[in-house]
Amino acid sequence: AVQTLVADSGFFSQANVVACVHSGVEPLLAIKRESHHEPLLERFAPDPSEPQTTDPVVNMVHRLSTQAGKGLYKMRKQTVEPVLIHLDADILISCVDSRAARRAIHAQVFHPHAHYRYWLDLGNTESTAQVVLGQAPKRTGSDEEGPRLPCVTELFPELLDETVPDDNRPSCSVRVSLASQGLFVNDVAVRFAAQLLYEVFSRGGISEHGVMINLNSKRSGPIEVDPRTWQRFGCVEATEEEAIRAG
Repeated sequence: AVQTLVADSGFFSQANVVACVHSGVEPLLAIKRESHHEPLLERFAPDPSEPQTTDPVVNMVHRLSTQAGKGLYKMRKQTVEPVLIHLDADILISCVDSRAARRAIHAQVFHPHAHYRYWLDLGNTESTAQVVLGQAPKRTGSDEEGPRLPCVTELFPELLDETVPDDNRPSCSVRVSLASQGLFVNDVAVRFAAQLLYEVFSRGGISEHGVMINLNSKRSGPIEVDPRTWQRFGCVEATEEEAIRAG
């Protein structure tokens, strides 16, 4: 059942708000065109006091001014499908908020008809982040040499565990409070990811294919291109000969 209706100012009218409330649906309809860049102090300001009224429009306006309401309103631009990607791209870059979205991306990257060569994933919590550049499984006729770089879902297989619930707190797409996510963690992760791409394109090779970041301890550590490093994550890739014997 629909619980909340989110729409821009073109759908606002008192009649629409009242109709939603009478139908048991929470309306979040912008009453005017808003600036795309909310001032920082307003973005993280405490919620205003709740109005003592039964007027549905007044209550809706208050809801839109709260941190939770702002977070819900921002989701109006999201598509129903969490992952919509092209199977013929050479590199896929992802920065998603849920395990479910990463599982969907993993399925696409490892799809037998996909042509991806690389998957660059950025993920974070409140003060930590990881950036991982991995390679899709080798395709027939590939001229790539050396061990395949494991993807983020291979270094962190728990991301594929459907029994682990998603963390539904606001994250990189719905930043509604500094208490739930640090202000700079996304920026740091993006800079490391950009550096990885720069090295791949400018040098044609890398010795580290990822990084672990902890802003609380002010430390970062590389993920080296080394099977011994991957083993410490619990990722052990079988050799082609071992895979044939296992099959």
